[in-house]
Amino acid sequence: MALDRERLIRFGRDRAAKGAGPATLGIDIGTIKLILSHAAAVHGLPVIIEAVDLARIALKQLGLIGKGQERDRRPTQDELDRLISHFDANPRQIAPIGPLRCCYRNAPRGNLHGALVGSGMSHPDASHP
Repeated sequence: MALDRERLIRFGRDRAAKGAGPATLGIDIGTIKLILSHAAAVHGLPVIIEAVDLARIALKQLGLIGKGQERDRRPTQDELDRLISHFDANPRQIAPIGPLRCCYRNAPRGNLHGALVGSGMSHPDASHP
């Protein structure tokens, strides 16, 4: 079975029918293109990447690919506690999650970045902006 334009459009319609939003589907199609490009460039496989581009155009025209919607819901305290517990239990985690909890709780809505910068927290990698 070939991975052609029609099959990619069918894939997009199926994903959308199962609840994938326009931004998610755009990421899915982008990932498929990345994998196919890698297969062609690195492994020399005969792949027609143009099919992905054409499918993307068609899916966009169908309204199945587009920008994501801005979210205005903040996570609940239970959701935050579960996330923090998960990351605290990971010994490979480099970000200090505990101080993040305090900054998130005390930050004005939509200004978590400002609260982190104002608290003196910075990324552990000094070269990271």
